[in-house]
Amino acid sequence: MASAVGIVLILTLIAWLDLWGPVNVGVIREWQTLIGFGGTLAVGCVAWINVTRQIRQQRVGTRLTLLSREEDRIEKSLPGLKDAAKFCENLSRRLSAFNSDIEAIVREIRDEHVGSHPD
Repeated sequence: MASAVGIVLILTLIAWLDLWGPVNVGVIREWQTLIGFGGTLAVGCVAWINVTRQIRQQRVGTRLTLLSREEDRIEKSLPGLKDAAKFCENLSRRLSAFNSDIEAIVREIRDEHVGSHPD
């Protein structure tokens, strides 16, 4: 990659010197402040873009860390949550087979001893 850049730079210099001749340093001295300001502005823009991208990535990483910590906390606090979810899923599948027969659904739920009230 560096070789290709070097070759392009050499060809550009050859073309410049062939078309316009040597650079007049006196003219550049008059524009020195403006050239410096433009360079500073360009460097500032590149820095701004990189810093905002880094902050955005850091926010996403922080959110993911917070979510994983919260998931760990929930798993420790509620150890039976996965078992309860599996139970509800299985019960739901079995109850869907009864369609609209309310008495059969109630019997199935009572057989599973779901809830604390007998009705």
